[in-house]
Amino acid sequence: MEKADLYLKLFQEYASEARHHEQQRATVTGFFSALAAGVLTIVGIDKTLSITDIPVALFLVAIGVFGCIFSAKQYERFFVCMERARQYRLALQEAVSGSNILELKRVADKKAKERFPRLHVMRLGLFWVTLHALIAAFGIFLVVLSYVGIG
Repeated sequence: MEKADLYLKLFQEYASEARHHEQQRATVTGFFSALAAGVLTIVGIDKTLSITDIPVALFLVAIGVFGCIFSAKQYERFFVCMERARQYRLALQEAVSGSNILELKRVADKKAKERFPRLHVMRLGLFWVTLHALIAAFGIFLVVLSYVGIG
């Protein structure tokens, strides 16, 4: 097997594994969001907040906290896989003489940055974690309201 073929295969493997981690994160986030909606339905079914709603609201907090941790871990795994893929892409560039793989990437990155200057600096992992943090924060808010009996 040629070096270039090996590097290409390893690049594809780690890029695929990175997509897998993103898919897992999306699936868990979707499930937890639906679960949170169900919890909110249970809390709101009697149209009042009381101390009896605290366990369910605490479950909402737990869903949010676990989601934050899971999402952050998945982002870490995604980053590791993508960094490995980047290293194999660099090796592939060196192994294939006359190729301009990195120049093509630079041009594409530059165009994306010009088109989306503000969004370019934001990390997608932060959005995923923030969604789960909002679920946890809403659970804390419900615990407080349930404790004081507002509603």
